[in-house]
Amino acid sequence: MTTAERVFSNVLPHPLGSPNSSTVYAPSNIALSKYWGKRDAALNLPLNSSLSISLGKWGTKTEIAPADQDSLTFNDHVLDATDPAAKKVWRFVDLFTGPDRTPLRIAT
Repeated sequence: MTTAERVFSNVLPHPLGSPNSSTVYAPSNIALSKYWGKRDAALNLPLNSSLSISLGKWGTKTEIAPADQDSLTFNDHVLDATDPAAKKVWRFVDLFTGPDRTPLRIAT
């Protein structure tokens, strides 16, 4: 079991249950100035502040819905299940759902 799997298994119930369709939007965010270093490692406090700007209407929209079989679409192109990016997405999804989940259609 990986570290991520251990963390998620301690926090989330397995499985999460039957999925519903959902669409989310996240605006792009560009760091103009990033903090460097830690002023307090125990409290995970940064040495200085960071400054970023959100691009509002320019971002990513992702829809997830139950399906007959797994399908991952990225920028209007369906990714093959053997694609490394697709494998990574499905491994991440399985952290939340477990291996016996309902097939999903993900379009981003």
